[in-house]
Amino acid sequence: MIDLPTGHTWAFVDEGAADAIVSQQAPADALIDRLRGWGGVPGPVQVLDAELLRRHGWAWAQRPRNGRVVAHDEAAQRWNVEMTTNGSRYHGVVSAARTVALEGCGRLYGTGDHVQIEYQLDSVEIVEEGTR
Repeated sequence: MIDLPTGHTWAFVDEGAADAIVSQQAPADALIDRLRGWGGVPGPVQVLDAELLRRHGWAWAQRPRNGRVVAHDEAAQRWNVEMTTNGSRYHGVVSAARTVALEGCGRLYGTGDHVQIEYQLDSVEIVEEGTR
């Protein structure tokens, strides 16, 4: 499910979860295991964005924010990522938890020629705190 206008994508969403996401009546952290990411940032940064949604609740999804990969160590499969919003800056360290072979889609189904990295957040810190 894609939540517009926030741009978050969700998986394993039943009717109850869909209602909770759309109405934002349930705590965001109660649904975070269904969150797949926010389309406004690269994959490794999405892990930091999800953690900040968990910490700050639905208000986080309404904030204008930016995210970027600051550095990437390909050999270690580790990314230094950053998100900024309202004068606040957050830094995270993300690593590859595992890789998953995908079966392909459409005419490519069954080819298994694509590998997707599953990211994990190793640490997060507030570098600069602005307005909430």
